[in-house]
Amino acid sequence: MRIAIINRELCRAPKDCNYICKKFCPLEKSGITVIKINEEDKKPNIVESLCRGCGICVKKCPYNAIKIVNIPDILGKDLVHSYGRNMFKLFRLPIPQEGCVCIIGENGLGKSTSLKILSGEIIPNFGKDEISKDEVIKKFRGTELQKYFSLLYSGKIKVSFKEQNIEKYRNELKIKNFLKKSTIEYFGFKDIEDKKLNELSGGKLQKVIIAKKIEENANFYFFDEPTAFLDIKERLNLVKILSEFSQNKRIMLVDHDLMFIDAVSSLSHILYGDPGIYGVVSYPFSAKEGINQFLLGYIKRENVRIRDKEILFEIKELERGEKTEKVIEWKNLKAKVGNFELYAKYGEIYNKEIIGVIGENSIGKTTFARVLAGEIDKISGEVSRNIKIAYKPQYIYADSEKLVEEVIKDIGKEKIHMDFYKNHLINALGIKRLYKKRLCDLSGGELQKVAIAITLLRDADLYILDEPSAFLDIEMRLRLGKIIRDIVEIENRAALVIDHDLLFISIITDRIIVFDGIPEKKGIVKEPTSIKEGLNFFLSKVGITVRRDEITKRPRINKPNSYLDRKQKEKGIYFED
Repeated sequence: MRIAIINRELCRAPKDCNYICKKFCPLEKSGITVIKINEEDKKPNIVESLCRGCGICVKKCPYNAIKIVNIPDILGKDLVHSYGRNMFKLFRLPIPQEGCVCIIGENGLGKSTSLKILSGEIIPNFGKDEISKDEVIKKFRGTELQKYFSLLYSGKIKVSFKEQNIEKYRNELKIKNFLKKSTIEYFGFKDIEDKKLNELSGGKLQKVIIAKKIEENANFYFFDEPTAFLDIKERLNLVKILSEFSQNKRIMLVDHDLMFIDAVSSLSHILYGDPGIYGVVSYPFSAKEGINQFLLGYIKRENVRIRDKEILFEIKELERGEKTEKVIEWKNLKAKVGNFELYAKYGEIYNKEIIGVIGENSIGKTTFARVLAGEIDKISGEVSRNIKIAYKPQYIYADSEKLVEEVIKDIGKEKIHMDFYKNHLINALGIKRLYKKRLCDLSGGELQKVAIAITLLRDADLYILDEPSAFLDIEMRLRLGKIIRDIVEIENRAALVIDHDLLFISIITDRIIVFDGIPEKKGIVKEPTSIKEGLNFFLSKVGITVRRDEITKRPRINKPNSYLDRKQKEKGIYFED
């Protein structure tokens, strides 16, 4: 089976391209119409059943708008939904079951589409222009999904769906008028109940929307990226809430925080395929088995390899020799922003070292980064800063009409032509496929990747990256860890990485800085310490224990009140290596 995709955003026909794909197609030259012109938007359409997959149109398209891939014929019978001719196709669906089911995979493979179909927002079309609900039920005859859709479409079950986009909930309504009194008390919203939804930060709004969905008393709950905008502490608290809530409930969720989904889920589905082209939903596994097979890159039951290399984890303590020099040092540092005060007694960063930074929101992590970068003046103390610093801020805005290619080439200049940066940064982040896009047209994830690339292309001794994993999928987060490690070690640089994904922090860093204090009032910067010591201190304050998976060595959160959880707490070991 052949899938041909034409990206409508990238395709410039007929304005800037006179159908080059059609002109160079061998079949078109022989008189067979393989590429038809759409009457509405005048864009080309490829007849997949006639296409030979020679790839000439793919290579000749100056805007990288065409992708053609071959997939096993057997998948054809499993086609569930297509967004149109030469557009994304989804094969199979995850199955809602009792407990919590998670969906793991890259962006662009159909995770959100799956949730929208199962919640009833999208009627699956099975590759046709239109299909009725009765036909959907017939298509799933003899499967668990037949019963599910029969109940869903007849209104016999109630569905609660927490969408990925929470901005639509911003309005003048106060929290106390949006949530029940019992919900406000349970989630600890008493001190902000008089605030309006449009006054909340992203993290607080996310929590309020999750609370709203939980109180809806539905039969099936769907959560799309519930940890987005939440800090580490809130994510760990959400583990406790959903673990308790999922008892005798049916929940399905999509998220990019592997530690979170592992902790709250009992079952898992892996999505694999080619992002933006097609996605295939695997058959169900236990949560542990699904995550491990995703990381190992091979789905045994389906005999499918989804990645060339395995991803295995280990804690790597920095081995400092004579060549490892101190890059930056701070002593008795004090800074103030409004009513917020920051204090850091002592710390240092060495060459070839990556320092991870964790802590709650509004505890001073970004303030500290900006002080080191020279964007905020300190009140007192010392910072040895006779170095070049490249800083990627937490919030990224781009209203420029410039093409990504222009910006990257302007910043990178000579570096982008070097094999090291070309392979380990530009290609690894997938920046080239964004070259013909304007900065103002990029999605959150695309803009994040471009901002990271711009930062790491700069000539600097220290790279400061504030929440680089935000908007990135699991695969890209793991890849980003290797990118930063390669640049730091091979180029003899140093990095400070602030993030809320504990797994990402644990695999990327050599040492860790924990922030303590009172959010929005006072931030205390602890001295850099080992990952084990730092995480043990932080997790003890939240009451969550973590152990290592015996196969992949990835950090795993123990189920609250489980035997392992109680055993580690008795020993006072919250992060067991």
